[in-house]
Amino acid sequence: MGPGHSGQWQEEVRNHSWWWGEGASTLPLLPACATFTAWCNSHLRKAGTQIENIEEDFRDGLKLMLLLEVIS
Repeated sequence: MGPGHSGQWQEEVRNHSWWWGEGASTLPLLPACATFTAWCNSHLRKAGTQIENIEEDFRDGLKLMLLLEVIS
């Protein structure tokens, strides 16, 4: 996840207060998201691809299925 994506992701999470609850902080999630993205990319590179934005890049399921194939 590049520097330009973290603010966008944080704003998207903030817009879903029905899920997180009113006033919930998204800041603890940002490092976890970056860590998970890096972990995914460490495996997806074996298949010659990578992700930048989890929500967008896994939306159609193709890269998610590729990740599952690589790690299994």
